[in-house]
Amino acid sequence: MIGVFKQPCGIGDIFFLQKAANLLLDRGQVHKILWPVNNEYSYIGDYIKTPGIEFLTMDIFFQKYPTLQDFWHSHGRIKKEDTIFFDFQSADQVYINKKIMEAKCEVIGTTHHDWQKYFNYERNDDREQKHLDKLNVEKGDEFIIINKRYGSLPNEVIFNDIKATVNGHGLKIIEVTCNKNTHLFDWGKCFELAKQIYTIDTSFNYLFDKLNLITVPNVWTRRKNDWSEIDYLFKNPFIKMN
Repeated sequence: MIGVFKQPCGIGDIFFLQKAANLLLDRGQVHKILWPVNNEYSYIGDYIKTPGIEFLTMDIFFQKYPTLQDFWHSHGRIKKEDTIFFDFQSADQVYINKKIMEAKCEVIGTTHHDWQKYFNYERNDDREQKHLDKLNVEKGDEFIIINKRYGSLPNEVIFNDIKATVNGHGLKIIEVTCNKNTHLFDWGKCFELAKQIYTIDTSFNYLFDKLNLITVPNVWTRRKNDWSEIDYLFKNPFIKMN
C-alpha cells in the first residue's frame, strides 16, 4: 500500500508530520509514502532520510504519477486500490473543532504528543559553518538573531514589529533571510551560538526543539496575541512577546 501525503509546504508542518509518516510505516498501514513538496523545498530529502519516505517536487510528482492528480483536490482520507491519500493541508476544515496541528493528527488517529521523537534529520555541518562564515561570525562572537519572516516562499510575510523592541546591549544583530542558496537547515549552528533569539512563530520553533540552544527564544505570535495554536506544541521553553 502506498500513502500520498498532501502537505507540500509549511516546512514546520512537514517536520511535525514526521510522526504521522513514521507511525503509518511502523504499523504496516503503508509500505511507502510519496510526499510531494513545493519546488523550493526540493532539498528536504537530503536531510530527512527516513526509509520509506520519498520527497519529490510537485512537478515531478505529477509527471510520474498522473493518475493521482485527481486526489490532490480531495479532502480527508481516501483509499483507492493500492493507494491511500492523506490530506493534511486542509485537515482543520474537516476537523473543525480541533486546533490546526491537532486536526492534522486526526487524519491518522494520533496525537501531537512526542512528535519530536519522530522528527530527525541529518545535519550538514559544512553548510552550517559556511553560512556562519557568510555572516562573518567568528569564534567567540556574541550576537542576536532576529527573524521577521514566516510563511512559505515565494509568499512569505514580513512581521515588522520585532526590531524596535530588541535590547541588543550593543551586540551584533543578524537578520534571518532564506533564498534558493540558503535554507532553513543552514541556520542550525547559528541559532545554537546566538546570545539572544527574537522571532515570529514559524518553522524555526520546530527546529528549536532539535537544537542545543543557549538562550530562551523570544517569540511573537502571528495571530495577534492568540497563543492557542502553538503553546501546546513545543518542549523547549520560549518567552511570549506582545
